[in-house]
Amino acid sequence: MGNANPSNTTTAIDRTYAAALLQMADAEGRLDEVADEVNQLAQLLRDNESLHKLLACRTLTVGEMQSVLERLFAGRVSDLVYRFLQVVNRKSRLGELAGFLDAFNVLLDRKRGILEVDLFTASQLDRSAVDRIAGELGRKLSKQVVVHQSVESTLIGGLKLRIGDQLIDASVATQLEQMKQKLIEQGREKARLATATG
Repeated sequence: MGNANPSNTTTAIDRTYAAALLQMADAEGRLDEVADEVNQLAQLLRDNESLHKLLACRTLTVGEMQSVLERLFAGRVSDLVYRFLQVVNRKSRLGELAGFLDAFNVLLDRKRGILEVDLFTASQLDRSAVDRIAGELGRKLSKQVVVHQSVESTLIGGLKLRIGDQLIDASVATQLEQMKQKLIEQGREKARLATATG
């Protein structure tokens, strides 16, 4: 299972590059190995801002960046991942590498039938409650669901779920706001009717 978090939405470009890496890894029977390297590389980029800035640097030529990649990664990652990094460099997209790695994990989880979900609640739920929610979602979606819980103090009650790019809001605050808007609309409609018939 990857370390992707659905709140980090991926772009079509991210998914295109990630799908290419996934297909190569799958074709060579090295999905687990590549997934492990992808997670290590993603963590390295998160932990090392200077590395991220170096890879995103626009002043270095593709050739200069190829030398940088060779010094940093040759012999330290699999040949497959190293080739992928070189392709990304030739397309001048190393600055977008973190997005490609996140998208790889999302696609890998999807391939394995795993769905990662962000759960937002007004207060911290205990593990058994989170497990019940994950189990219920898993049954409804026919997936193995992994839930990442966050506390959002602005929620009055209920919960919000983010599944990929989709937000499902079942919070009391949202329901109250929807009721308020409905009452305002009904009031406006009554005023229009009164004006029209008066």
